[in-house]
Amino acid sequence: MQMSAEQRWEKVQDVAARGYLDAIDTLACMEVLGAGNKPVLIRRIDQAGGKSACELIYKSLFQRLLLNTMRAYDPVRGGDFHLAVAFEVLAEPDVMAIAKRRDSYPHISAATDLWHQTATDDRTLKLRHYRNKVVAHLSDLDPTMRLPINNDLFVIAGTTTKIAENLSIGTGACTIELRQQTGAYRQSAECFWSVWLTKCRKAEP
Repeated sequence: MQMSAEQRWEKVQDVAARGYLDAIDTLACMEVLGAGNKPVLIRRIDQAGGKSACELIYKSLFQRLLLNTMRAYDPVRGGDFHLAVAFEVLAEPDVMAIAKRRDSYPHISAATDLWHQTATDDRTLKLRHYRNKVVAHLSDLDPTMRLPINNDLFVIAGTTTKIAENLSIGTGACTIELRQQTGAYRQSAECFWSVWLTKCRKAEP
């Protein structure tokens, strides 16, 4: 049975709510990685013999960050709920008509424009290729495509959280800005790494 415009609009709201939660998780990963990226901290962990375990934590967080971010730009298939679904549905005129009646439509418009820009960004294409060939599967890399760098991931991940935030505010799925949700993760990240920094300060001349 064909879904009505209202039902498809509700799916957009559902996607927005899920994307908002993904964005919180993405920012949490970034907070932990950022708090752990201090030369003095890395040196102290290495001196204590924890380098291998620490590298595993970094690698796991980077992979989670990559997977969270890249699925927002994956092709849409039946039953999917990643961010791309919302923008495919919003492209339907009767659904877009519902969106345009909302006072918060400028947020939806901003999310849509930014998603389309980011989906075709060269950094996104490199990250998707790396995700597909190295993280999700094991396959030959395209020798003509340069590998992404860490900053590519952080930039695209940050942009993707802005898309999710605008979509969630625009659809009414969640109207709380993401920065109000991530303070606890920032504090927890600092606490997690602080024992090494404390020991390091004592050991430093």
